[in-house]
Amino acid sequence: MTVDSPALPRTARSPLANGVRPAVTLGQTGFRSPPTSPPKSSGWYPDVAETECSAVLRMDVRRAPGAAVAPPQTSLRDPSDPTTRAGHAEELVPVGAAARHLRILQDCGMSLTVAAEISGVSQDTLVAVLHYPRRKITAQTHARLMSIGFVPRAHQSHTLSLGAHRRVQALAALGWDYPDLAAQCGLATSQISSVPARGTIATALWVRIAQVYEELSMTIGPAPRMQDFARALDWAPPLAWDDEDIDDPHGHPRRPVGTRGVDEVAVQRVLCGDRSISLSRDEQRLITEHAEQRAWSDERLAETLQMSVPTVMRRRGRIRLTHRVSAAR
Repeated sequence: MTVDSPALPRTARSPLANGVRPAVTLGQTGFRSPPTSPPKSSGWYPDVAETECSAVLRMDVRRAPGAAVAPPQTSLRDPSDPTTRAGHAEELVPVGAAARHLRILQDCGMSLTVAAEISGVSQDTLVAVLHYPRRKITAQTHARLMSIGFVPRAHQSHTLSLGAHRRVQALAALGWDYPDLAAQCGLATSQISSVPARGTIATALWVRIAQVYEELSMTIGPAPRMQDFARALDWAPPLAWDDEDIDDPHGHPRRPVGTRGVDEVAVQRVLCGDRSISLSRDEQRLITEHAEQRAWSDERLAETLQMSVPTVMRRRGRIRLTHRVSAAR
């Protein structure tokens, strides 16, 4: 059935201008698409031409001459982010920092599946973040991605293995071989020896290794041959690692170098109570810095270094002055 509108004067600007609707054809499936262009003799402006179909269903909206054009949407919205739903204001942030953080995690062996599980962000969004660095994401999605850390959180099933790998090596440098360390952890020897430097492990395994590391990091192990093996491979003992660096992919053990260099295992043995070892000046300085960080008394440091209290006070004073000068630069 076709309903024809009355004839319009040539001066009309639009088929809707005087409240008169254009011809509309009803078919079996609803409105039929409007013609691609208005009649040449109508005098209408094509940019504002509109049929009842497009007016009602809003499927063919065109701008009037001179109207501002909305910029294209360039944000990456994660469906799980509540700020992307209707009625919520969105704060968009550049994707760069989140993309760099994801690449670091990937370089350490974390898969996008694990990253999605930890952050609660869909894998499709993670892929988009990595491949569209000029886009933007919501602030909440950004916060979720940046919260994926190198240390596991309670709800994680897996985490990066790097920190656990370094802890096993550090304890080996003290003389804890794999069977002894596995017995301390209550695990199989293969679970300790196979902790990779790159990849992910079960969070429960990471937590157990970290607990035993805290218990044994100041205790010499029963396997001197393991100490020699670790020294040959240049594995850093616990003393060389700061707590904030051992899990960080960009962290490195502290290795001061002097005339004789530093035997970190010898330093560790002295800190554990062995007074039969002769230390170099750099090794003594390392122990003094260790005492400064942990607020030891002068008497305790003097007993550890086998020095008088006045000598220890002078050395601590020089170290503090050096730190102040470095901080002022």
